[in-house]
Amino acid sequence: MPLPRRIVITGMAAITPLADTLDGFRDALIAGRSAVRALTYCDTDRIHVKIGSDITGYDPAIKLARLRTAMPEDASRRLTSLHRRFPWSSGLAMMTGCDAWLDAGLFEARIDPLRAATIVAGHNINTNLVMSNVVQFLEEPDFIDPLYSL
Repeated sequence: MPLPRRIVITGMAAITPLADTLDGFRDALIAGRSAVRALTYCDTDRIHVKIGSDITGYDPAIKLARLRTAMPEDASRRLTSLHRRFPWSSGLAMMTGCDAWLDAGLFEARIDPLRAATIVAGHNINTNLVMSNVVQFLEEPDFIDPLYSL
């Protein structure tokens, strides 16, 4: 039986309600801080659970500016361009991937693009995008978000 291919995690990144850097997130966890609070981004009248943790007020422009100064110019230009065109959740996923790529030092490395990947996992932000577009479609189908398909 052939051995499975080796998978290596070389870089990590996070955008959380506590922080959008690994050091900030770690420090918040060690300090015992919690981001769980009453939900404010949605109407909770019809749901039992009224607490959660969300990044509704998060301003991605700050992280984007920080990433742009750390990334090579061509990658920074592409990220900025794509970030403007994609839905908020996709933009956050792209920034998280670029941040992990930086953490791994892969912008300077010669990487075979067919043997490397970035995995962004652990979020449910797109659910809100899907739901808001379903509601909009039911009210007025002509006005769903044009970026919804992305």
